[in-house]
This record gives sequence, structure tokens and C-alpha cells, in this order.
Amino acid sequence: MSNLKAVTEKGQVTIPRQMLHDLDLNEGDMLTLTFEDGFVSVSRAVDLVEYLYGIGRDFAGTTPGSAAEDRRLIAEAHRAELQLKHGSP
Repeated sequence: MSNLKAVTEKGQVTIPRQMLHDLDLNEGDMLTLTFEDGFVSVSRAVDLVEYLYGIGRDFAGTTPGSAAEDRRLIAEAHRAELQLKHGSP
């Protein structure tokens, strides 16, 4: 399926509603744009937390949580690491 679209003054391009539906894309979903040999391709960005959700917890003997909980734990660990590194509260 191809569709001719104009680029707006802000550099934006509208993805047709049917394509959004077919790709199950919603507002806020992330996309990856790749430029190669004069062509731009668009694909759904991979959410690594969602993709890897729960991996390793089985090995640690804990019950898998949700991907949202994993994201929260990663953010918390990152903040703690920055505090140790920079000495900020």
C-alpha cells in the first residue's frame, strides 16, 4: 500500500488512519525512521522493557512483575546510580 502525502512546514507527515489501524499504532507510540539509499522506512520502535519483560526473574527465583513495574525499577536504579556518581540528593 502506498500513499502520497505532503510534508508540512514543520516537517510533519500524516500517516493515513487505515495504516495506523493496520499497524495498531496509537498516539504516543514510538516509531523508528531509517534513511538508506534515498528512501525512508518507518517501523514500530521496540520497547526493550516490554520485549524483555520478566527475563531473568525466573533465574532469580522471583515472580515476574509487569513491564511497567520493570520500567519503574530501572528508572529508580538509574536515579540511585546518578546520585552516587554525582553526589546529589
